[in-house]
Amino acid sequence: MKTTSRKFHDRHDMGEMSLAILGFASALFVVTATPAFAGMVCPDIGNKKTAFNLAEGRDGVFFRTNTDFEEFFVRTSETMVSLRAISDALRVKGTELVFLPLPSRGIVQQSKLDDSDEIQSRYNAPVAEQEFRHYVAQLQKYGITTVDVLKAIDDHQARGNFFFARDHHWTSTGAHLAAIAAAETIKKLPEYPSLSTYNFETKAIGSLDYIAPMGHEIQALCGNAVEPEKETVWQTTRSADDASDLLGNAAETSEPVALVGSSFSATPEFNFAGFLAQETGLDFTNYAENGAQFISSLATLLFSKSFHEKPTPLIVWEAPSYYAVDQTMFQASRQLLAAVYGSCEGKDTIESSRPKKIAGETVLLGAEDLKADHYGDAYLEFAASQAGLNQMTVTVRYRDGDEDTLTLGGFPRFVDDGTFYLMLNDEFPTPITGVSVNGNFGDVTVTARLCRVPDQFVKKQG
Repeated sequence: MKTTSRKFHDRHDMGEMSLAILGFASALFVVTATPAFAGMVCPDIGNKKTAFNLAEGRDGVFFRTNTDFEEFFVRTSETMVSLRAISDALRVKGTELVFLPLPSRGIVQQSKLDDSDEIQSRYNAPVAEQEFRHYVAQLQKYGITTVDVLKAIDDHQARGNFFFARDHHWTSTGAHLAAIAAAETIKKLPEYPSLSTYNFETKAIGSLDYIAPMGHEIQALCGNAVEPEKETVWQTTRSADDASDLLGNAAETSEPVALVGSSFSATPEFNFAGFLAQETGLDFTNYAENGAQFISSLATLLFSKSFHEKPTPLIVWEAPSYYAVDQTMFQASRQLLAAVYGSCEGKDTIESSRPKKIAGETVLLGAEDLKADHYGDAYLEFAASQAGLNQMTVTVRYRDGDEDTLTLGGFPRFVDDGTFYLMLNDEFPTPITGVSVNGNFGDVTVTARLCRVPDQFVKKQG
């Protein structure tokens, strides 16, 4: 694949950034050190109302009590089956999914817990760690290619510098270690030798003193200056002497691979995408978004027309484990799986509506269209005449009077190009008799299609 720039790229087109303007939504970098603290910074912080629900541990480490102290990570079998179905469907489409769940700070930094604090003393870090290890084993048992980040942390004795002390994100050291672990997993994939690889080089381009919003909140609440944390700024570029540029045969190159995830991946200063490129030799496009939580950037990619026109051969999905994974997958799995199947054409189209403006509840497919038949494995595709709706509420009605109403899209920071998907609910035993959309979309029209799952997925999935 030919690229127009040798700098590692992402879809945000950030370009070169000088040290003078480095900064990002979840943190502030400063170039002058503030006074170091002595002893406890804020012994009473557990009794103060904070945005982060903070507790002060040992050696200046602060924890978020509502997320860092999560103890239970093993997921329901329904979640595992859904993740496996999505992974299998992507594989049929020619895309390998590599899942990278991140352990919590309470697990990794448990040596910094202060047992004299009531909240921290109630947190059972050994149980949480055992649960997280079971979660990784559970994913692997279900056939989901999974990166064991906690094992990599321990193999490299990196618990002390994987996360910041006063921010919930990983350091650039932690990001690089996760990239090394991911690369080891990726290089074992049977498909890896067929992917186009390039020479990448990562260099330190500066160092900064780092205070995150958590640190500023501590200072505001407690009146004590918080010591900045030293961080190195890295930049990854394509090597100028990359011999692959001389091949000149686009037919021999593969599409860029994709990174999806949260602010851990989206924040350029952590350079996770760059480290991935360096360690794997693969050309990554970064779809991760700050504030996207567990599912959003994956949904943005899978719902996009560009993914179906030119499927990426590999998706690395970075996912913090403190999110409500079971709840999110319950909402999203039917949408994600149908999105992998994509727009239906020809014999896979069962019924299609004409475009309609949505004003209140608008029926797109009625009983006269659906003929009250059983359709087996089927899904709905909704195509709007304009991108950027973000979400739409749909209702599927069944002959026995049951209704299935849910909101499609609407994930945090989700970006749509006008297409939404939904698998029919196999828990309803009778045929569907109607499909409607509820809302007021102005002049935007919506078309609904009822689609059969394509044969190649039915035959090969699972």
